[in-house]
Amino acid sequence: MKINLLWETLKSESNNNIQSEKGIFYRQIRSIQTEGHFGDIKENDNFRRFNHRTSEKVYKEFLLYAVGRNLNKY
Repeated sequence: MKINLLWETLKSESNNNIQSEKGIFYRQIRSIQTEGHFGDIKENDNFRRFNHRTSEKVYKEFLLYAVGRNLNKY
């Protein structure tokens, strides 16, 4: 068994960054921003699954949904 010293160094550096004050702040901001929109879409608008299969059609479907949602805000 070999221990990769570079891997261990990078892992500890990453852990220190995550546990720092700045890292905790960024994790809190990220969790608030992303979950709010998707949770609202799922619960309030009952949008659970896409009607199309290919990524291009899913992109267009979600784009239309986003435009409609933004118009509904006004």
